[in-house]
Amino acid sequence: MFPSPVGFLRLEEEGGGIVSLSWKGPPARTPYSSAQQDANLWLEDYFQGHYRPIDFPLRSEGTEFQMQVWQLLLQVPPGEVTSYGDIAKALGTAPRAVGAACRANPIPIIVPCHRIVAANGSLGGYSGGKGTKTKRKLLQLESVLD
Repeated sequence: MFPSPVGFLRLEEEGGGIVSLSWKGPPARTPYSSAQQDANLWLEDYFQGHYRPIDFPLRSEGTEFQMQVWQLLLQVPPGEVTSYGDIAKALGTAPRAVGAACRANPIPIIVPCHRIVAANGSLGGYSGGKGTKTKRKLLQLESVLD
């Protein structure tokens, strides 16, 4: 369990890589694995405003399309946003399909689906934590929003 400005976060690891980050329940097990320790340190840095590349393995599972969306999410730098439509255009699909893939993202914050907004600049949805309230807080931490 990791305390953060957006609530207590739980990291789960399988096969040496992080498979999920959630706002639910107690820690999966103790002591933490190497990947969990590395992810905890990364999250500590992130919440202190120190952004660095992800240097631990991610092992999320999803459809081929979801994996393509999640790879594009990893390319959106801290402090920047892009739209569901821009990602959809890059993949030749519809913005709603991108939104559905973002909603299915098992490793939010680390795989930054919070950096994806609607074409009109509104936040759109967010399935982690307390929904759009959490998305707004994450974007405020990254100085995207006041």
